[in-house]
Amino acid sequence: MTSEYQPFDSTLKALVQTFASTLLPLFLDGATYIETLNVELLRPTMRADRVFKVLYRNEYHILHLEFESSTDQDMTARLLTYYANIYQEYHLPIISIIIYPFRVTMAESPLRIVSRQEELLTLHFKVLPLWQLDAEQYVRDHALSIYPLLPTMQGVTDNLLLQAMQEMVEYYKEDDALIARQFVWMSIMLRRAETIAPQQKQRIQERLRMFERLWDEDPEIQRIKAEAEAKGEARGKAEGEARGKAEGVAIGEAKGEARGKAKGEAIGEIRGEARAIEVSQELVVLVVGSRFPTLTPLVREKVGNIRQLEQLSILARQIATAPDEATARWAIGTFAA
Repeated sequence: MTSEYQPFDSTLKALVQTFASTLLPLFLDGATYIETLNVELLRPTMRADRVFKVLYRNEYHILHLEFESSTDQDMTARLLTYYANIYQEYHLPIISIIIYPFRVTMAESPLRIVSRQEELLTLHFKVLPLWQLDAEQYVRDHALSIYPLLPTMQGVTDNLLLQAMQEMVEYYKEDDALIARQFVWMSIMLRRAETIAPQQKQRIQERLRMFERLWDEDPEIQRIKAEAEAKGEARGKAEGEARGKAEGVAIGEAKGEARGKAKGEAIGEIRGEARAIEVSQELVVLVVGSRFPTLTPLVREKVGNIRQLEQLSILARQIATAPDEATARWAIGTFAA
């Protein structure tokens, strides 16, 4: 899978991980979520996207989900690898579903391996193309957990998405972080979705940006930013006044002191703003380091190119709400291009 498609597939993984108990019955009718299984237990280096234990047809099954945003000629072979290793680990019947959020060439079930007239192996799996689902039906059913995927479905409109967003805000009103995270997922899906007209996309994107305040209003983030900015401004002003005073003495005691003081204040203001930018850059690095430590060298290299406080604030928000490392890497690359 190329990095071009990672934000979409990673978003789907994070979404299903968050809402497994309500999403799985939408993907496999009649399934009841039991627990999320640890794919790190599987022996090969290739890891299945998401694996769950479910109750289906009154028996325990393994539900294996794969998310594909592009055409993959080796998809069926990979499914066979996953199937064999999951079965070796859990010894339960496995139902594999490939979820396609966008219109691409899909794998065809079953996979058959034959030797002349002898069928050696048959692997059945399901495919779920999201673009064939009815967005309006899910909104009528109030299936909130799938709302971030609405932009990929047929029948979606800007009004329908706005209705869904308002419903999410009202339902999750006690958890601003969860609302913000879901809006990030919806925004990622919206960027590539072909089911909605460009002018409608723009309206939705403007509304999504309005909800960035949810992150800004977080008390802990406000405290960190306030302390950092205050420290930066104080340091910049002190440095500016000291330099200005020194330059004033060189010009002359009386005249130089007044001139130096004025110049110092001006320099202090400039240096204060510069320091605020530096502190904001440090804040971005801090957020990245706390959530995705392996990206710290990358963000240190890139963040120096961003000299606007607003852009640094937006980038910090996106990193804080990014569902995974791939999305965070994409955000860093986008702002520091």
